[in-house]
Amino acid sequence: MRLVAGERDNLIMNTVPRFQPANDRVLLLAATAQSFKVPATGVASPAAITFTAALLNMVGVVDISTSDGSVLELDGNTATLRYAAMASNTTTITARIVADGLTYTASQTVSKIFDGVTGNSSRVCYSKTSLSSLASAPATISTAGNASFPPLNTWGAGTVWEGSPQEFAAGESLYRSDGIFNPASGTTKWSAPYLNALKVGRLSAISADIGEITAGTLRAVTIFGGPGYLTKDYAWPSNGLGGFHLSAAGLLMGCYSTGKYFQATADGNVYMPGVKVENGLATFSGNITTGTGTGFRIEMGPTDPIYAMWAGAGAKNDVNAVFYLKRDGAGYFGGALTAGTLRTAVTSPEINPNAQLVNGPFGSNGGLITVICSFAWSRTLGSTRATYTAGAGNTQAVVRLYRGLAGGPTDTLLATSTFTGPPAAIENTIIFEEMSTCSLGVSGSFTFTDDARSNADHTYRVTVAMVEQAVTIGSRPGADRPPLNAVFQRLSNTTAE
Repeated sequence: MRLVAGERDNLIMNTVPRFQPANDRVLLLAATAQSFKVPATGVASPAAITFTAALLNMVGVVDISTSDGSVLELDGNTATLRYAAMASNTTTITARIVADGLTYTASQTVSKIFDGVTGNSSRVCYSKTSLSSLASAPATISTAGNASFPPLNTWGAGTVWEGSPQEFAAGESLYRSDGIFNPASGTTKWSAPYLNALKVGRLSAISADIGEITAGTLRAVTIFGGPGYLTKDYAWPSNGLGGFHLSAAGLLMGCYSTGKYFQATADGNVYMPGVKVENGLATFSGNITTGTGTGFRIEMGPTDPIYAMWAGAGAKNDVNAVFYLKRDGAGYFGGALTAGTLRTAVTSPEINPNAQLVNGPFGSNGGLITVICSFAWSRTLGSTRATYTAGAGNTQAVVRLYRGLAGGPTDTLLATSTFTGPPAAIENTIIFEEMSTCSLGVSGSFTFTDDARSNADHTYRVTVAMVEQAVTIGSRPGADRPPLNAVFQRLSNTTAE
């Protein structure tokens, strides 16, 4: 290796940089397919084409658009074109990005390729006429082209065939013919016409088997059917067969002579075997049975010679009955009879440590009265800027029951009960956003049996004297949130005689 010497060597060695890296920039756009194949039947394939832009010596988000306004689904430098979103048969997808003042582009063209042949086309034509009917022969005729119609007087004298229904007047009718245009032969084949519409004042002259009908409002019509109803007359069948009749006169179903029938008259009366409803009053002339077979059931009716009403299971006799009334006046009830109960109740939601409520005055039958007193109280404290420390003792409530009698003692102390709640439940936290909490509560109930046995009006008064367990509130750093102080209280009194 020789030493670096001379002006040429020094010039080469002192040139910085001596190697310049390539800085060519390229934008590429790749597509998963170049076309949508559209068959004559079925769906296009593929359902979507995805375009991906690649950058060489560039970074950034590429703008991707279509030439015909087709909607792309964009995701970074990837775009998806779905067949259903392609607005025209051919579109160009172009990607663009600007780097150092220069615009770089790349594009892909996508086309729809249709696979199929032109099919036959359905056509119709109309003609109005005053004739009673048109001919059915010939069964078909052919005309040239896809815009032609049957010649004048086809299927009837004076007929003019057009592509749209003509206006027609009373006494005229509108006929229609259906055609098929065949592009292979260039002709339209028309079939014999049929009645499409008519304008008349009454349809009484028409008799037809018209199958299923969907109608709006039908007024003053007679509908009948079934082997027993062979005429439109409102009358029971004389042949012993069934069916129905419906008209302005009423409804008949079944056959009266066989004892299987239902009748509803136009004035609102209803008749069926053993039952009639006339002027809103129901009369039962037959037996009524609930249940089936020999299971539990209730039977009553005028045809039973022994029982007017019977309830039970199994054979209809005294032994199996849980209840019966006989025609001779005898009766039986197999269960227990329970007298009614007189009840009163009152509740006070007042938030007051010295609350009271009054139940009454109310009447009494002079019996034992069961009196229930209940009390419930709770308080929930919470704060993001406080800590709680419980003091000595517990939350406590003293509930007293007093009775007053009309014309007698007006306020007699009957019972006293003391309820003690659990110690305060405290959860202190140092988390800035969370609340420290303190829960206090007391509840209880007692029952007193009042044996005054007085018929005088009764009044019951309930009082409460409550004290809360002391709680000391300290301070701590915390979020600026409203403090919580939720209080609930219920004082109730219920009596039952």
